[in-house]
Amino acid sequence: MSDMIFIVQTGTTKWESTWACNGKPVYFNLKNPVSHALSAVMQYLGGLVPPHISYDEANNVVIHDWLWSVGNSPLSYTSRHYENYFSSIHVDTVKRNYIVSCLDASIGSVNEAILKINLFDSNRPKVTQM
Repeated sequence: MSDMIFIVQTGTTKWESTWACNGKPVYFNLKNPVSHALSAVMQYLGGLVPPHISYDEANNVVIHDWLWSVGNSPLSYTSRHYENYFSSIHVDTVKRNYIVSCLDASIGSVNEAILKINLFDSNRPKVTQM
């Protein structure tokens, strides 16, 4: 089930979460879960990371800095989600992630073909992998 996205929709328009912003509770609109669905799909398929998550290489840990969870985007937990759009930075990141994923798959296919060529005829000079 780690590769599935579940979306919950109910008639409740104002569900109070455990989070707060400027001392006021953050509410989720469970009647319209489009922004949360977009966020989940873009994180899973597109490789986007929410703005409040970063990686600390020195300590080898993921850091949640909620000061960066701002803006009107489906990735921001503190936004009102009136508009469901991604910025051009998000779109460019997804495109780059897709290109890198395709290149990685292509390199894997080429290396697999090279192994098969080398196994087929052991008398010929070996072809080196990428």
